[in-house]
Amino acid sequence: RYVVTASDDKKAKIYGQKTHGTWVEKTIISHEAPVRSAIFSADGRHVVTTSEDGTAKIYGQVDGSWVYKLTISHNDTIPSASFSPDGRHLVTASWDNTAKIISQKDDGSWEDKLTLSHNDWVMFATFSSDSCHLVTTSFDNTAKIFCHKTNGSWEEEVTIFHDAFVDSASFSTDGRHVMTVGADNKVKIHDREEDGSWLEKLIIPHDGCLKSATFSVDDHHLVTASFDHTAKIYGEKKDGSWEEEFIISHDNRVVSAAFSVDGRHVLTFGEDNKVKIHSQQANGSWEENVTISHDVYINSATFSADGRCVVTASRDGTAIIYGLKTDGSWKKEATIFHGSWVNSASFSPDGRHLVTASMDRTAKIYGQELDGSWVEKAIIFHNDSIESATFSTDGHHVMTISDDNTVQINRLQMKH
Repeated sequence: RYVVTASDDKKAKIYGQKTHGTWVEKTIISHEAPVRSAIFSADGRHVVTTSEDGTAKIYGQVDGSWVYKLTISHNDTIPSASFSPDGRHLVTASWDNTAKIISQKDDGSWEDKLTLSHNDWVMFATFSSDSCHLVTTSFDNTAKIFCHKTNGSWEEEVTIFHDAFVDSASFSTDGRHVMTVGADNKVKIHDREEDGSWLEKLIIPHDGCLKSATFSVDDHHLVTASFDHTAKIYGEKKDGSWEEEFIISHDNRVVSAAFSVDGRHVLTFGEDNKVKIHSQQANGSWEENVTISHDVYINSATFSADGRCVVTASRDGTAIIYGLKTDGSWKKEATIFHGSWVNSASFSPDGRHLVTASMDRTAKIYGQELDGSWVEKAIIFHNDSIESATFSTDGHHVMTISDDNTVQINRLQMKH
């Protein structure tokens, strides 16, 4: 059922036969140690993988195939990397106390442009939506914002301080706000002023470790998730201030919180084995809409891109799909079964497909039929547990990360 080829272009291809008899190309990216992350660029034309072996590898799509482009080297683990939205830059974050900016030249090749330094591990780095700003976070209790100048250089604009290491940061969609998440149990919001300076606008405290903080797509709300068993929703007022609107409670630590694309629903999940969806009412208040329960720990929960579906992934070996109905309620649509923990589940960009990743060494692709039912379309195999699986922005590729130190990119021809 499989054919494997090898060549001098640093790429191996495996072709697997699908049930209807066609062949699907697979590209395998290997590292010498566990893979920490793998992401597509916004246009789906490039992929970057990062590893505990201190390398990040860039692959580019050429005529439908994935071709090796560059290896970026650090002196320690690279926990994350991010492409700029315009696809012209890439930033890596490393435990060697540096972040590296890699830029694409006019001929399509990539070159190491700049190394940014901290006094301790760099945990995370990401770009603003206009690709003109970059924020890095570090174990040295700081986050740094850099600006891309017209001459091509990157200059530091501000250093944000916390009382403990800074785990992550994110820009609002319009780039006016930056939000930092610290191990001091605080979220800080800074706003960019007309003169280019950054001004602290808000500090959100929690009584326990913060796990995430996320802006809504329209930038008018944010939600935090904390080990103090709560998630807090804040709204931006007309005068630019932020005000607490609602506190969501769980019976155990809250692991993550996120908005639907229209900002009308908030999804939280916690170590109480529950996913809760709260919906905003016409008067602006927030009310619990539905609770989705699993038998044991939930590893992930996410909205589809159109906000019409939710999928959960649990260590009980199942992924559960809920759909939003015309009356505003959420109803269960399907349960996907695996032979072991389901580590992640995510939707394709059009929301018509989803992929699960499991410790049973498989990733399953499901598609939604015209009658609303969900049907298995394909299975991807690895030699060890699959930690995560994601679709490219065009929905034509699925990328899986496995504990076998490899990443697979599968080019799919999905049919309903």
